[in-house]
Amino acid sequence: MKTKFKNFLNESSILLDSVRKIAYELGEEIDEFVGGGYYGKAFSTKSGKVLKLTNDENEIMVAYKLIKNKNWMKCLINHYNVGKINSSQFKFKYYILMDQVLPLSDSEKK
Repeated sequence: MKTKFKNFLNESSILLDSVRKIAYELGEEIDEFVGGGYYGKAFSTKSGKVLKLTNDENEIMVAYKLIKNKNWMKCLINHYNVGKINSSQFKFKYYILMDQVLPLSDSEKK
């Protein structure tokens, strides 16, 4: 059990260091971990954007099209940067820098 926990902490440390480096190269600073799922993880930045790490190639293609076609549709959030991560140590292949979307509050839902 101790070995699994130690491996988890080591993987988390490598992930956070890598995320901070990617954010720095984009002129951003990581604020906190937002969440994650099967395809990736998301981190908020201090500027109010989200840096998303993913392996989903379809999501990358859509984000790239949205970057190239700014203001294509008013209901879509802004995407600022998409790139490939060139690291054999890192389990994610791509990153997306985009606006952060906050869930509606209870009063907004009504």
